[in-house]
Amino acid sequence: MKYSLGKIVLIVCAVFSFATAQAGLVDKAAKHYEDGQFAEAEKVYRTLHEDYPQSFEVNYNLGNSLFKQGKITEAILYYEKALKLKPNNEDVKHNLKLSYLRTVDKIEPQPDLFLTAWAKNLALSKSTKYWPMWSIILVCVSFLMLIVYLFIGQPRLKKINFFGGLVFIAISLIYLIIGIYQNSLLNDNETAIVFTPTLNVKGGPSESATKLFVVHEGTKVVIKSTQEDWVEIKLMNGNVGWVKQENLKNI
Repeated sequence: MKYSLGKIVLIVCAVFSFATAQAGLVDKAAKHYEDGQFAEAEKVYRTLHEDYPQSFEVNYNLGNSLFKQGKITEAILYYEKALKLKPNNEDVKHNLKLSYLRTVDKIEPQPDLFLTAWAKNLALSKSTKYWPMWSIILVCVSFLMLIVYLFIGQPRLKKINFFGGLVFIAISLIYLIIGIYQNSLLNDNETAIVFTPTLNVKGGPSESATKLFVVHEGTKVVIKSTQEDWVEIKLMNGNVGWVKQENLKNI
């Protein structure tokens, strides 16, 4: 497809105008927040969230605006969204902890085995880009060392580059595996927040099923399976049951 110079200029101007407008909204939201106008800040951050749902800053600041208004359940939702984008961010972890302290349910998670806990902490200690980025860098370094090995004449340097290249390849594979594991931790288990003040959890996907236990708004759950408009949930303490999908909002 061919574009005339005039069309290209219009496209560039449109992109620039959009970026300028978004930057203006960010400044506007920040000003509202600094002035204590948290409801106004929330409105602007919601507008930004429509265009940038995967922005850590937008999710985090929207969560802050909601928290300041006492909208704890919604604040938890957006803090959790922000945490998925930056799992090692201490600010969002702190704010989430404060938010969960203000919910009804104080559910203690099941303890992991030592090795499992260590692996989770390691995988989540860095951002989602860290492990794959360094895996690629190490692969490139290893190939450069192997190329040097092929063309260098000195036996000692050949040996250093050969074994060094193998070591870097091995480390890059470890980083790749950690990155895949981190992705599975953050995305394979679909999670949600309860948005109903008091929710009866059933023993099956039916209103007539036995009530097993009760959860309250702000509780985080893992979605195990779905059946029509029902979802099977698992709490952090291991309890399992069924609720209507309409009572949850996915993270």
